[in-house]
Amino acid sequence: MKKHHAGFTLVELLTVIAIIGILAAIIIPAVSGAMRKAQQMAAMTNATGIADAHQAYLTDRGRALSADQIKSVGDFAALMVRYGYLESASPFFAVDDPLAPDPIPVSLAIKSGDAWEPSPQFSACDAYSVDLAIGVSGQGPMSTTPIVWSRGLTSDGEWSDDGVWGKGSGFVIYGDGHAELLDSIGKGDESRLLHYENRTPTSNVLEALPGSAKVRGKGAGSLDGQSGSGS
Repeated sequence: MKKHHAGFTLVELLTVIAIIGILAAIIIPAVSGAMRKAQQMAAMTNATGIADAHQAYLTDRGRALSADQIKSVGDFAALMVRYGYLESASPFFAVDDPLAPDPIPVSLAIKSGDAWEPSPQFSACDAYSVDLAIGVSGQGPMSTTPIVWSRGLTSDGEWSDDGVWGKGSGFVIYGDGHAELLDSIGKGDESRLLHYENRTPTSNVLEALPGSAKVRGKGAGSLDGQSGSGS
């Protein structure tokens, strides 16, 4: 006698499909969020190499970088290559930055006679994923002075739509090398930054810098050319 195998009814199939849809709606955003956070952490860790190079320069040379001489991120990169503090262009780019070049330049700087200058490929980039503070002395409060941050940080402490990851996420790396991944700088007493001179909380990254400092960066959302206002 033949055995008949019962199949799924239409109702059962629709129930299974509905359950799969619900699980996908829960799991996919969670996985996507975790991947985004991992990419941000990787970019932040990579960019600490810039702060380390800056600190090495201050230690070895005993003086702050001149904002009058370092007029671009490329100028900074060429100087760091000259003294052997940086070799790769990768710390200046987040791989998921929509404005990052593809491919990322291999060369940071080239030697021209006795001088070093930014490589044409690095200089030609439409944007860098970071802004740099140039002109900060090692004698100041380095543990609370931002040296590198992801592009898009505004003077009101928020990341703009033009930021590397849009609104609501970015990183700040301080002069002593420690780094934070932040949704925002915060407001009032909750602000993560301190005024450079009077040491009160501020959400304005420019107030966390000395008056001798200038921001160097490139691309939409960069604070390039703006001066520190903390003293």
